[in-house]
Amino acid sequence: MERLGMIGLGQMGGAMVPTLLRAGFSVWAYDLRPERVAAAVKAGARGAQHVAELVAAVEVVMTSLPSSAVFVQVAETELLPLMRSGQVLIDLGTTVAGETRRLAKAFAERGVALLDVPVSGGPHGSATGTLHMFCRGRSGDL
Repeated sequence: MERLGMIGLGQMGGAMVPTLLRAGFSVWAYDLRPERVAAAVKAGARGAQHVAELVAAVEVVMTSLPSSAVFVQVAETELLPLMRSGQVLIDLGTTVAGETRRLAKAFAERGVALLDVPVSGGPHGSATGTLHMFCRGRSGDL
């Protein structure tokens, strides 16, 4: 079973966790707010105390963060140093295209695929598994 990690458990990421669990995935969850992690754990996820713990435990890291700037900061300072070859990073937010391309190159140098996957459908789509996902990445990363 592929282990997934979700960083950012707000309206979208928090609603995605139970949907992923129902689909049979093993999910690790992290957020700066402990009560959000507790809610994910109550739904059946494993809670991570730190980003490093989550990254070490999973093959696929997903982020659902509040802005492009926040994603870029987390990707550069926390994920890039920690992720290992063969892992996949999925950005579920709407990140500035130039930043995504720049980061994709940096992650590729470490053997990590960065997929840009903005979503549409809101919290209801997250909770019901009916999101529309628009995936962009390098050929061969999927």
